[in-house]
Amino acid sequence: MRAWAHHPDESGRPTAGRRVPCRSARMGEGCRPRAFAFRKKARDCRIPPAFGNLCPMANLFQHQEPPGAGTPPLPRFAGFELLGPACYGGMGEVLLARRIGENTLLALKRLSPELAGTPEQRRLFIQEMAIANRLKHPHVVPVLEAGFSDEQLWLSMPWIGGGDLRALRIACGPAPLPAVLHVLRAVAQALDYLHQLEPPLIHADISPGNILADRDGHIWLADFGVARALGAAGKIRGKAGYLAPELSSGGRPTPGMDIYALGAVAVELIAPDSSPGEGSAGQRLEVIRDRFPGICALLEKMLDADPARRLPDGAAVLRELDLSPRASSGLFEAGRQEFLEWSAPWRARHPAPAPPPEQAESAAGRKMESASNTGAWTWGWIAAAALATGVLWLELWLNPFPPP
Repeated sequence: MRAWAHHPDESGRPTAGRRVPCRSARMGEGCRPRAFAFRKKARDCRIPPAFGNLCPMANLFQHQEPPGAGTPPLPRFAGFELLGPACYGGMGEVLLARRIGENTLLALKRLSPELAGTPEQRRLFIQEMAIANRLKHPHVVPVLEAGFSDEQLWLSMPWIGGGDLRALRIACGPAPLPAVLHVLRAVAQALDYLHQLEPPLIHADISPGNILADRDGHIWLADFGVARALGAAGKIRGKAGYLAPELSSGGRPTPGMDIYALGAVAVELIAPDSSPGEGSAGQRLEVIRDRFPGICALLEKMLDADPARRLPDGAAVLRELDLSPRASSGLFEAGRQEFLEWSAPWRARHPAPAPPPEQAESAAGRKMESASNTGAWTWGWIAAAALATGVLWLELWLNPFPPP
């Protein structure tokens, strides 16, 4: 005996074409044999939701909304879906985005409309696009694509979701020494790569806001908007507090200015003051001299006001780090773990972005479709076995074995 469950619509009336077959009236409370079900109101004949998993055919025939239904479309730009703002910089905004039809998270940087009409800002943005596009290093954020759409210049980069050093310093307090050495070595490797190019490239804007960390503790150097080749003419546009002293008196830009800025960043990470960025690097260095004499000797060479005595480039910093007694003490090996432990409060307050709604709903839709297909195949095999058994019994009944 078969029973049919009629599912009512939102108004409570039964809806044609949505009958769900059940194996028997015992499959769910309210199911009735056919003769009885048609004498009763169909709205009283329902399959409880708990029995849906026990009856794969019910899952197969029940109405399902297509994945993504009801979700408003995401704004789009230049072939990207824009998932939300990430941060704002001096030359524009950075958005969390992804390519249409893909799930990889990207950072999309756009020149703001207010600056798009300024020739100098457009030149700097195009310069950043050209410079970053040819840089390939494990500690340099690469540019994946760049272009001009809807009267706006843009470039896309991988999404680095662990915060910048300025945000981490404010949220997590002074960094432990192994974490600082981890940052120093990574950025020095990136600067060594830049300074060894032909012609050498000066970043010219080393600051905590331009040094990023991913959620695994890997360090990245970003933002080449004011970078320049050694010997190029033009005004240096670095940040106050990280500019080498000789630049204020008209001195010539050299790779040593990047080393001075990196030393100022390291002091800012270690210094125990409650206002990162306040006071000169030399003043903050005096505060930590007694607590960290080993690293202060290195920082003094990086922050020397005389460019002739200062460490000249990234390679010199790496040599000092490798020759330092700290290099053999295991601090470098423990640096990444110490960095992750130090930055954990920031990551706890800023969880990784959730999958976009379409992606999550598509995964749910695929799961429901897989369950439905599994149920259909199961019942198909049961029906085939029952048919084969019936044919066999019919054959035996029509043609019984002859007596021996």
